[in-house]
Amino acid sequence: MTGLSGLRYAHSAHPVLAGSPLRTAAAALLLVGGTAGSAALFITAVVAGGAEDLLFAPEDGGPVQARELAVSLLLVPLLTLPAALLTARLALRSTAGRVCSVTGRFRWGWYARCLAVSIPLTALVSAGGLWLTGTAPGPGPAEPLAVLAIILLCVPVQSFAEEFVFRGVLTQVLGGPWTRPVLAVAVPAVLTSLLFSLVHAPAGLGVLAVHTVGGICYSVLCDRSGGLEASSAAHTAWNTALLISLVFAAPAHGPGGGSALQAAVATAAIDAVLVGALLLLARLSRTAATPAAGPLPAAGAAVSPSRCP
Repeated sequence: MTGLSGLRYAHSAHPVLAGSPLRTAAAALLLVGGTAGSAALFITAVVAGGAEDLLFAPEDGGPVQARELAVSLLLVPLLTLPAALLTARLALRSTAGRVCSVTGRFRWGWYARCLAVSIPLTALVSAGGLWLTGTAPGPGPAEPLAVLAIILLCVPVQSFAEEFVFRGVLTQVLGGPWTRPVLAVAVPAVLTSLLFSLVHAPAGLGVLAVHTVGGICYSVLCDRSGGLEASSAAHTAWNTALLISLVFAAPAHGPGGGSALQAAVATAAIDAVLVGALLLLARLSRTAATPAAGPLPAAGAAVSPSRCP
């Protein structure tokens, strides 16, 4: 059996999925079906418990409530991570750590360095955007400290879960069957970015295309850094800045300023700058993009555990 050395991140499942379209289809179905099953169980439990209000967003213009915000942020990991972990173990014959990076573990030091770059960049850009658009501090939520704590604690978990599912497990499922490494990287990058944009329900084809391009930038970052840490850090910083600005600031001229397409283009441009900075950091840090040489266990063989949050 060939070793893992030389396989790019998106190509990690190639020894397991190559020449087996049925296994690839089963992996995709397990991921989608498991997520749908988790959603059905959650809805059933909520309805049975008489907490249907958790299923609906607050009215437009209403104050943000700490409980509803926490539920909305934690729904993503709650509904998607069990299916993603099951797919990695059963269909990819892999571990959570191998999905996190080519080293077989989540690289906390690398993640911290990426956060140290991402947070100041997104904070600077967000502050500049609020100033340029004439946005002033709003009345804020009724429980500002609780809401801020929830944002700071839950957004990293939510962002990591989205990266683990889309640019982690799904990328390896879609990239594994290809023989040519360039296709193993390019095809999942386009498809997962398109699916990610569709899930976030952008308005119009133009917005969808722009969001997809931004997603491809994040996929390139995963490929060049060999894992999910850099994209998770960028995703965390961006989502945190966005949520804080939405919750604690109010547009001076009402919500109608600027089109959705203009906002999407601005977001994609900022994503490109952020990804470029992290790619430079990865190069300067000599972050591993491919795993060290080592034997790959045969399909069905036991896999040693790896660390991952």
